[in-house]
Amino acid sequence: MLGTLVRFLVIFGWVGAAMAGQMEDFADSVRAIRSVGPEGRGNAEAAGAWKKLAGGDATTLVPILESMDGANDFGLNWLRAAVDAVAGRALSAGGSLPLPDLGMFLLETRHNPRARRLSFEMLAKFDPATADKLLTGMLNDPSLELRYDAVQKSDRSSGPFAGCQQQIGRHTVL
Repeated sequence: MLGTLVRFLVIFGWVGAAMAGQMEDFADSVRAIRSVGPEGRGNAEAAGAWKKLAGGDATTLVPILESMDGANDFGLNWLRAAVDAVAGRALSAGGSLPLPDLGMFLLETRHNPRARRLSFEMLAKFDPATADKLLTGMLNDPSLELRYDAVQKSDRSSGPFAGCQQQIGRHTVL
């Protein structure tokens, strides 16, 4: 009995240490990508970091999207490419994406608008009904692209724009 407990604790310690190392690797990779600058500054380090992030499984999608918060445009491009690589590999291997987690991420308006848009695009492709439902509540979303989609989706004949049409010459405008 005591031997089993000791073995369990040792295995648990190894697993914990391995997970801590993975999280540290993830954080180091994100830091390297977020430090990319103009004129190729930091690209060599970012390329290696991208390989590590892109090698993750579908459970790393939301953490990668979260790491887009506060990143510059150069870093955003690298991180988006990592999201695309992870999602593509997961799907080509017959796996699935964490759609509920992507939906929750989308609803948190404090996140980077480009990351939220990417989350929405994955939802729209693989769970269009949910994406459509979420979009109806985004008429006042802080993300311009998502708000634009919500306005486009709204039914102008019975939605918030009902009765807002005006005739100017031969043209009807909203």
